[in-house]
Amino acid sequence: MIFNNTDFIYKRDKPLNHEYLSLLEAELINDDVKFIFREYQEINFSNGLTLFDFETAVEKQKLYEIEIYDKELFIIGFSGGGEGVFVKRESKNKEIYLLDLSTVGSDEAKSIANSFTSWVENGAVIEEEENDSDLLYDEANLYITSIPKEKNKFIITLKKKLDLNLSISDVSNNMNKLPYLIKSNFYPIKFIDDLEEINNNFGCILLKTKDGIEILPR
Repeated sequence: MIFNNTDFIYKRDKPLNHEYLSLLEAELINDDVKFIFREYQEINFSNGLTLFDFETAVEKQKLYEIEIYDKELFIIGFSGGGEGVFVKRESKNKEIYLLDLSTVGSDEAKSIANSFTSWVENGAVIEEEENDSDLLYDEANLYITSIPKEKNKFIITLKKKLDLNLSISDVSNNMNKLPYLIKSNFYPIKFIDDLEEINNNFGCILLKTKDGIEILPR
């Protein structure tokens, strides 16, 4: 197995004893993970992620009471950001999961890779989810998706809040063909509070980035 983007790799200086070897076979199905536990003491990646040796993994499993709160999960490392890296104990899939250690048992673990081997060989990358607040600085388009009960009040609110240079009749007529693109290529950060208010009061708008990522409704 070849590793990329690693800071330190420690091979085991002595094999797992019989007790731990038996436990390893009993705990895990994933052969790739079992290979790592048999051959390596610790692997540290450049992104801060650490893969444990098996003895440490067993210790952390007990320390965080993972078996009590989620019997499916077995911890194999730390992300470097307060999250545990897990595999499913009795699952034949080779997926890798990430979960905040404080939420084991209450939140569902997120799959971050389909194959353990390709994941570690490519630097054990953890893709960061784009924060909704970051999207507010991207160009966006605003659509009217339905006609509210208080149509005129809705149109007047839009015009006032979004500085629209359209007459009430123009907007009203264009609403006959939905969805209606009423404002395009603008940065929503300036209007987000007003847009959230409009969405809460009327519930008939759709705000999307130019790449098609939905911002409102949420």
